[in-house]
Amino acid sequence: MAPFLLFIEQFWEPTIRPLLIVALFLFWPLRLKMGKPLLPKGLTGWSIGFLLLWIPVTVWRSTNDALSWEIAGYLYLALVSFVTLYHWSWIGKRPEWLVVGLVGLGMVLAVVGPEVFSVDPDKMLDLYQTGETRYGAGPEVIAINPNILGAALTMIAALLLALLLQPSWARRWWFTLPLWLPLLLIVNSLIISQSRSSWLALAVATLFILWLAGRRGLVVVIVALLLGGGLALWGSELLTLLPVGRLAQSAGDSLTRRMGIWRFSLELVATNPLMGVGLGDYQQAFATRFPSLPLVGGRLAPPHAHNLWLQVALDLGLPGLIAWGGLLVALGRRLWYGLSNRRSPRYALRTGVSAALIVMAVIGCFDNALWGTKLSFIPWSILALAHLTTATYSSSSGRDGQGEMEKRNE
Repeated sequence: MAPFLLFIEQFWEPTIRPLLIVALFLFWPLRLKMGKPLLPKGLTGWSIGFLLLWIPVTVWRSTNDALSWEIAGYLYLALVSFVTLYHWSWIGKRPEWLVVGLVGLGMVLAVVGPEVFSVDPDKMLDLYQTGETRYGAGPEVIAINPNILGAALTMIAALLLALLLQPSWARRWWFTLPLWLPLLLIVNSLIISQSRSSWLALAVATLFILWLAGRRGLVVVIVALLLGGGLALWGSELLTLLPVGRLAQSAGDSLTRRMGIWRFSLELVATNPLMGVGLGDYQQAFATRFPSLPLVGGRLAPPHAHNLWLQVALDLGLPGLIAWGGLLVALGRRLWYGLSNRRSPRYALRTGVSAALIVMAVIGCFDNALWGTKLSFIPWSILALAHLTTATYSSSSGRDGQGEMEKRNE
């Protein structure tokens, strides 16, 4: 069902999207009849269950039916992907193959993505640009925002970096060499995307991985050099002559605009705390609440809140934000206990998953590229990987629900 939901315009009329969403759950009654649980145990399962039931409420509240059902389709596909991966016993025993799948998908996106970028004319660098023709000349139906693709690729890059910088999982040192190809492809695509939040997130994730790899002195040196270089260039004429000067100016202007959007978005959350403004109804709600504001990027209102946490609260209300936060807390707790066992053969993988979630958090502070978009299933697959890499599995009893038990068993 995933291709039909992601590229529905290529197959059917978008009006049948609700039927495709229902089709995602066709086999759930069969699982119940077999006496098998639908959701994980504990806070993870409660959070996912609440989100599954709460999304229709926010769709009902929205006044933009087409957009609300589109976003709901992406969210339901992501949630069902999490549950499917959790119950898939083969992946439960071999979560490394999920990483292989994500890396393969990342390679495809890294190659195809730059051909279908929808490019902001105010970007910092004129990469791959000839006259009036920019490098985003792909068909409109499959055009993708560079920030969305950059966010997804950065999460995958964090997984790869952890496996490369902590090669203890490999039986031979040369086992890690093939990982350089997808990483280089992804980094090239990230450079072309000019997604500043992705660059920042990848830098933070790299420092995190180096710290856990025991190279803390190197982390201190890198941070000191960055701070020292930044202070030396700050306010100097040299800054205006270097490409980094344009980067700093562009980032500063963007941050100023975002801070204004965040302030107004917080007012919208305070006005609609229970159910939010309705799924996909942010732009209309913003324009209605603040009709006298100047145009933002040629629009009466920004298309989204430019912040993951604010966008979840606006789309699903505070109950949805609490459920989303509860899921992250539950999975973060499992990873915390899993990382305490450095001798585990999956330690590098857990480090990579943790770094990928840090990427999501950093990017989420400046954008909501990984929420309600076509690539939302990628972060949710990594969330499932966080659960799988910290759970034990046996054919008789299934997965246990505690990361601590795995730590004791190893």
